[in-house]
Amino acid sequence: MNMNVALYRFAHSNLTLEDCLMGSFARLPMQGLAQTPRVWELVEWDGQDLLGPVDIDQVYEVRLFCAAGELRWLRDAESVGQGRAAWISECADVPEGFAPVDTRELEPLDGQILSYGDGIAGEPVHDGVAGYAIREYIGQAPGTAGEDGNMIVVEQRILRVLSRIETGAVNDR
Repeated sequence: MNMNVALYRFAHSNLTLEDCLMGSFARLPMQGLAQTPRVWELVEWDGQDLLGPVDIDQVYEVRLFCAAGELRWLRDAESVGQGRAAWISECADVPEGFAPVDTRELEPLDGQILSYGDGIAGEPVHDGVAGYAIREYIGQAPGTAGEDGNMIVVEQRILRVLSRIETGAVNDR
């Protein structure tokens, strides 16, 4: 068993993706996934612009990650461009405009999610991407299951994109 770590969650609501990125994450480069009505795409936030093949106004969900944590933003279907955001991190630093939601002591478990053949939205893996390094956070199951000692994955966070070379998938095709 690994040592437990503190996992911090912060939230912000009623803001556009652009306002979220520019107001709270300016100068913090991240990479991740953006979902539009048509497809998930790999994107990068360079600290000033969302780079990739998507129009930021068409994005309705995004997961951006870096060593410091993971940002999740989800468009509210009832508003025009507004959404809610969550920041998940092992660091207690509160992003500007975000409010603390909770902190839990959880056991981290590092792993990989690999993609063999098909990538995002069923498209072939491109640009050498083969998967993601992830960290799952293990905690006590709720109710009597937890009282009996059962554990569950409480949270999962993407740490970084893995290349085909890192996963050994270079010769898979």
